[in-house]
Amino acid sequence: MVDGSQGVVHGRQNVQALGCDFYVFSSHKLYGPEGLGVLYGRNEALQSLMHWQFGGEMVLTAEYQHAKFRPAPLGFEAGTPPIASVIGLGATLAYLDSLDPQAVAEHEARLHRRLLEGLQQRDGIQVLGSPDLALVSFVVEGIHNADLAHLLTEQGIAVRAGHHCAMPLFKTLGLPGAIRVSLALYNDSDDLLHFFSALDQALELLR
Repeated sequence: MVDGSQGVVHGRQNVQALGCDFYVFSSHKLYGPEGLGVLYGRNEALQSLMHWQFGGEMVLTAEYQHAKFRPAPLGFEAGTPPIASVIGLGATLAYLDSLDPQAVAEHEARLHRRLLEGLQQRDGIQVLGSPDLALVSFVVEGIHNADLAHLLTEQGIAVRAGHHCAMPLFKTLGLPGAIRVSLALYNDSDDLLHFFSALDQALELLR
């Protein structure tokens, strides 16, 4: 099982080359509608799953005491799907497919280098791990991530604060959470200047 939520938007993913049984991601991570997710599964892996929701198109035959269900993928699509959201995701994928993936990757890489350099130049900031894609998680000595995120938000900077769906990892690291800055194809150098200006003002208030 590969959780592609953070990586799917930063390059074309070849699930056959990955050799994974399942690959999952959220629509909104691709700039698509919220509340929609995608599950890719190898045919053999899908056949091993049990039905867990029931109704609508997934039923092959039904009696009072017994029922038979369709094989995957229809067997896992109970009820009415979110049709409008699926159409919206299709339009999003068509837009992303129209872009030059190499140009997008180079643009994001340039911004990512500037982001890392700017964070490393500021005292008391610890970058977590060795990020090589268009996001960075960091902590600031003596400052809670929620307080910093609040002050950044007030200055028009959207970041994620907390455990990032990885609470066991943060417990192991002995950290209450972190700030995550995520870059996208629509960001530019002016956005980074705005971020660092807001960060410096927030740190000055909190220290």
